[in-house]
Amino acid sequence: MQKSRSRVHPWKIVAVAVGAAAVVGVGVAIAIGASTASPPAAEPASSATEPSGAPAADGRVAATPEQAYALSLPVLGAWLEDDFDHAWIATAGTLEAAAAALDYAARDDVQYAHWVDTFTQVLDIADAVADGDQQAALAAYAPLSAQHPGPYADVIVDRSVSRVPADDALPHLDALDAAIAAGDHIAVRRSAGDVAEAFAEVIRAAQLHVPDEAHQVLTRLLPALHVVDEVHAAVRDDQTEDAAAAAAELRSSFDTFTAWHQSVSG
Repeated sequence: MQKSRSRVHPWKIVAVAVGAAAVVGVGVAIAIGASTASPPAAEPASSATEPSGAPAADGRVAATPEQAYALSLPVLGAWLEDDFDHAWIATAGTLEAAAAALDYAARDDVQYAHWVDTFTQVLDIADAVADGDQQAALAAYAPLSAQHPGPYADVIVDRSVSRVPADDALPHLDALDAAIAAGDHIAVRRSAGDVAEAFAEVIRAAQLHVPDEAHQVLTRLLPALHVVDEVHAAVRDDQTEDAAAAAAELRSSFDTFTAWHQSVSG
């Protein structure tokens, strides 16, 4: 049963939604914002001077999708451990990073299969967070954290959010349908990855718009993300008909979420 949760101020959600992973030397400093109710961030390097929010341009290169995913894990782990009731705030960031890595790996069969499995494991964490089951969430998180210990030096992560992520998701749904109809295997992989990434960004943005119901956003969009996962699994296993059937469910699932979000956001 979903646990009741107190209202969270929008600025606290913003701190995670736009916080970037700052790497100083070989130490990782995760800027996630701070308050008396916030969990501790990953231990910063002693020379770190970055304020919370996106770091200023300083010559660091953009993180690869895999690096961005790895750097999201300590943030998620801190919330799972220290403020589990609000861990839904950070979960979407890792979902989005895993989806971006999945999208990036679309052209390589081995890497694509790996990231499909990883995305499924991140969804397991999201399910446990939505269910209020901390032990299950930590159990699902542990193997993922062990696979990506980092750190990555001299990289910066883009955590910006589209102004209209829900609208941006629609062309990706169209592209997925078109790719399936055309039988373009790689295009289906890429489009399904784009949809997963777009949905995760919708979660991050929607949390800001409904502070009184923000804890429900992840739960309400999880069914659609699971359908995306079914598309990926079907494509990986060359089950074209299964992929088409799963894709057909996506719009109705996303429409259900959109209707709920509109009802609570006014």
